Parts: sequence; C-alpha cells; structure tokens
Amino acid sequence: MKKSKSGESQRRVLGFQILTTVAFIIIIFVSILVVVFNSLSKSSSVLKKKVSSLISTIDVQMEINIDNYLKTIENTSTLVFSTEPVYNDVVAYQYDPVKDKYDEYDKIQIEDAISNKLIELSLMENYCDFAVVYSDEHTVGKISKGTTSVYENKLYDVMKDVVTRQRTNDGWFSSNDDEFVRLYYAKRLNDDAILITSFYVTELESIFARSENMSDMTIRLVDSSNTMIYSSESEEIGNTLSLDIADLIQSQDSAIVTNNSYIVSVGTCGDDWKIICSIPTSVVLAENQETRRYTMLVGFFAILLSVLAVAIITKIMSRPVRNIVDNLNIKVDTDLLTGIYNKMTYQEKCEELLTQETDKNHSLWIIDIDNFKKVNDTMGHAVGDQVIVGVAHILKNAFLENGFAGRIGGDEFSVMITLPDKIKPCTENYEKYILSYYETVKRDIEAFGKTIGYNVTLSVGTSCEKISSAELFKLADKAVYYSKNNGKNQLTFQHKMQ
Repeated sequence: MKKSKSGESQRRVLGFQILTTVAFIIIIFVSILVVVFNSLSKSSSVLKKKVSSLISTIDVQMEINIDNYLKTIENTSTLVFSTEPVYNDVVAYQYDPVKDKYDEYDKIQIEDAISNKLIELSLMENYCDFAVVYSDEHTVGKISKGTTSVYENKLYDVMKDVVTRQRTNDGWFSSNDDEFVRLYYAKRLNDDAILITSFYVTELESIFARSENMSDMTIRLVDSSNTMIYSSESEEIGNTLSLDIADLIQSQDSAIVTNNSYIVSVGTCGDDWKIICSIPTSVVLAENQETRRYTMLVGFFAILLSVLAVAIITKIMSRPVRNIVDNLNIKVDTDLLTGIYNKMTYQEKCEELLTQETDKNHSLWIIDIDNFKKVNDTMGHAVGDQVIVGVAHILKNAFLENGFAGRIGGDEFSVMITLPDKIKPCTENYEKYILSYYETVKRDIEAFGKTIGYNVTLSVGTSCEKISSAELFKLADKAVYYSKNNGKNQLTFQHKMQ
C-alpha cells in the first residue's frame, strides 16, 4: 500500500515537474515570439520607410530629368519664332497661306525655305516629326509616315486641341494609335499654323534608367487619363495604369503611398503627367522574411538552452536587419550616380555644420560644368555620366580633409569647406587660400578631360558670410552665374561682386 502511495506521489511530483517545465517553456516561447515579432515588425516598418524615402528621391530626380528633357524640346521649338525673314519679307512663323494670297512661285520658295529651316532644327534632337501644319491640312517640314497614316486629313484638328496652355500657346499629347508610341508637342505659330514635334518614347529610356540595386522598381510615366506613355516594363506602354496602382495613388499629385502590396511614389511633371515609381512590398521585405524564419528556428533552440541564450540569439538575429537599414541609409543619403551626397542630404549637412560650428568660418562653393549639354549631344550620355562621376570624384578627394561635396543638380555640384582659424572670411588671405584649392581642382579637371578626350571646364562661385545656409547658397549661386555669364571656366568671389 505504501509502495502504491509512494508511486502515486512520485507520479504527482513528476507530473508537477512536467507541468512546471511545460509552463516555463510556454512562457519563454511566448516571450520569445512577442520579442521576435515586435522586433521584426518594427524593422519591417523602418525598412518600408527607408525604401519609401529612397524611391521618393529617385522620383524627384526623374521629375527633374523629364522636365529638363521636355523643356529642351520646347526651347528648340521657340527657335522657329525668329524674326529673320526666310524669303523676301516673309517671316516663318507669320507665314499664313490660308488667309494670305501668294504667287505660286513665291509660295514654293517660301515653303522650301521654311522646310529647310525646320529640318535644320530637327537635327538638334532625334525627332520623328518637326513640321508646321496649316488649317487646310497641308504641311511644311519633316512629317513621318507614321504620323501621316494615323492623322491623315485631320492632323491640324487634332493638334489644335493639343494647344491647351493659354499663356504659352502650346501643349503635349501622347499617342498610342501607331505602332510605336510617340509624344507630340504642339505650339501655335499663328491663326492658321501649328508647329508639331514628336519623338518615340524609347528616347526616354536614358532619362528613366534604373540603378542595378533598384532593378525591381518599375518606373512609369502616365498622362491625365492614366495611359502609360512610358514604362520600364515595355509591354505596358500604351495601356492604362493597373487599378491596384491607380486606386492606391488616386488623384494625388505628389505623395508616397504604401500598402501590403506596393510602395509607390508619385510626382507630377510636364503637361500634367505623373511619374510613378513602384516596388512590390514583398520584394522589399524578402530578406526580412528570411530573417524571420531563421529567427524563429533559433528561438526554438533557445528555449532549450535558457533565457540568457534567447537574449543573445535575439541580438544576433537583429544584425541582418541593422545591416539592411544601414545599407538603405547609405543609398538614401547619396547620389546614385556619383556616390557623393545628394541634394537633400547635402543641404541638411550644411545646415547642421553651420548650426553646430558657430565659432568656425566656412566657405560655400557652387560648381557648374560648362557646356554640359554639348557633352551629351556630341559624345553621348554615357560620356556625360562619366564626366559627372569624374568631377564628383575630383571634388570629393580635393576637400576630403576639411569639407564635403554634394550633387545638387544634373550638372551642378556644391562644396562646403571649414576654414582654418587663421583664415578670416572675405580677406586677401582667404582669397589666396580658396584660389589654391581652385587651382588644384582646375588642374585635376584638365587632366581628367584629357583622359576622355573632351575639354571639361567648371564655373565656380563662392560665398563666405556669417549667415544662414540658405543665404550662403543664394550668394554662391549669384556668383556662379556671374562666372558663367562672363566667359565661364573661372572662379568668382561673392564678396567682390558687392
């Protein structure tokens, strides 16, 4: 009987031990799950924010690029408004064969002269069309077969409706009626004449180029009806934006939006068009998901080892997430092409430096590459990118010890220098100090230009007042414009302009 009671007691003790162990394991297991899921949930949120910021930065750069490209087209078109007569006293943009009567011979001579002028202008870019269409539907200049076949006998009526901007008498139009989707620009010359310009959307590929580390991001350019004028997924061009993306951004002109499916940045450009950069959330969090599975597996073994082991392993598992965030910090802070600070980060660094080092004196440079468009036009965008990267590298190395550089525009850079205590701003010693740096940079730039077979020069403006960062930028910007307008390839001190 005693043996039976003893065995029962042992069984109860064993049962209690098992129950206590199970309860302990459950408590530790639940605690680990709470810690792990909270940690990874937070890391996912941070990761989304960093990627959102990165995509937004890219979107802004794309807006600048496409606006500059469209502005180039518009500026080329304004050259048609030259007041120099093309034949006798006839000016090209005033020529109106519909209202005015011309001798047949004169009409042929005038239109030949206008056509030659338009064809000459069209050589400045890779245009499909560069011509004038009159209200009687006859054209002068370069008209492609694709445009003729799609808009036969209705080209003027179509382009008339494209001219929607009253102030400038022009407008943009995307067409997907032909085999190759084109962009049209129309500008009214007179009551019966409209200048039309078009190019294939494939010309935009260099503008919307993605870096390798953002290859999963899709870049789209859509018009006001959500028709995709351009997409990095070429098969989408000409189609309507998918409902899941359209519903996400709705009617917003500038925003960053996220949900469980996408991270999307939208910005406006051109003629009420939108640039939409999107990346699937699953792609962003893919590495984080791998980390989650691995953490749970290690957590299971941590239950058997001890609470201390759980704490150590949890810390170890946080390292991949920190590495992801650190890498994204670098990508968000730097210019993707050159590796130096981008505009937003550079301005923040300048503001931070001036706020923290009030006892120090500083010099702000703004540097503009002279005739950079000529590099792209004559040697191609690849060499243009090489020039941008080369200049950035030279500036970074030149001011590594006492300053830092940033890219603040397409071909525009800036440098912030902390002056030695013995150098006082806007003095003769200051000018000698700055000129020594400038001569070094100029010499390195000349050597770099020889390696690529192009004479690269810089226009520089400097400011050195004890004022805010924003005011320093304004003064330096004024100085660099003085350099550019007075021969280029020179340094202008802001204080000497006053």
